[in-house]
Amino acid sequence: MPNNTSPENSPFRSWFRNCLGSLPGRTLEWPYLVRQILAEELQSLRTSDQYYGGSVFRNRDDRVHEHRTRASEDEEILVYKLYNDVHENRQGILTVGDMPVWLFTLQVPNQGKRLSSQTKGRRADLLGLKQDGSLVLFEVKGPRNGQDSPLYGILEGLDYLGCLLTPRNLSKLDDGLQEWIMDQDRKEPVTSRFSSKIPDWPKLSIDPQGNHSVIVLAPKSYFDLHLTDSNGRPQEWWLLSDRSSNIAESEPRISLRFAWIDFERVTAEWFDPTIAPLDSPQSTKDHVGPEAVVHPVPLPRNLIWSDGKNDIPVTKVRYGKKHTRIQPSDGPPILVKTNQLRPAPPIDPVL
Repeated sequence: MPNNTSPENSPFRSWFRNCLGSLPGRTLEWPYLVRQILAEELQSLRTSDQYYGGSVFRNRDDRVHEHRTRASEDEEILVYKLYNDVHENRQGILTVGDMPVWLFTLQVPNQGKRLSSQTKGRRADLLGLKQDGSLVLFEVKGPRNGQDSPLYGILEGLDYLGCLLTPRNLSKLDDGLQEWIMDQDRKEPVTSRFSSKIPDWPKLSIDPQGNHSVIVLAPKSYFDLHLTDSNGRPQEWWLLSDRSSNIAESEPRISLRFAWIDFERVTAEWFDPTIAPLDSPQSTKDHVGPEAVVHPVPLPRNLIWSDGKNDIPVTKVRYGKKHTRIQPSDGPPILVKTNQLRPAPPIDPVL
């Protein structure tokens, strides 16, 4: 097949002119570029004729009932237990930060025109719905998963979401959801069995043009494990989150986020890039075995970074074990050695 791309409209020219060219000078650029590339690939996938050969929506209440009492860190079991606990104790609503999401199905198939062993295991962990009809796809990771990074989880979730948003798959998913809701309204609940709850929301259908989301959902220890690589260098996957900066989202609108969850208490909060006010607590982390040991570190209100020649005031800090990302008062963010920072001397009050 011939390639009709010309120099006037090559992807490279689009990326540096339309994406990076619109940013102010001396901006950390790679998160914007990566998000642009991901948005374009998602659009390409969702407009394809790919579809799943079987039913996309699945009512897995019977499987939830089977797994509800199992104690395991296996990610599939964690998904079933979370779904059970949210519907048993929260009426089916998982609140992430201040965002309520109705979990309506789990282990969702989305790829393959015919059922096969190759595509059978390619399932989205959890699917939820926001009140405006936007889909939320949760990619769940276990506390000791040192292999799959949060960036890996984002790409995995986008792969599943892009397939679910193809016209045929999305139609099958929403049709199955509406049929299941009507069936639930006609049924008498069996108190001895698990049964998914349906919220009293005015809209319980999927909006194809909604602001859909991929959220990597995991215990905090998982995110702590992946803050740095094996050499202690920051991995910085969190900069792809639309909560990390004022990233202008491309069409189709897509939200990429990370959230940590306490599986026992069924509470979830956003995992933010942790650039905090200088008077708020932070922490450094020493990894001992698979667990992260957290040591509180009070941040002074004012800091000085010395590059060996000059003392430069610092306005924002993100501490690491060996390196720290700082925001000088008159320049772009940079990565420095933690031991190069020291508290600024106190300013004598003017009498």
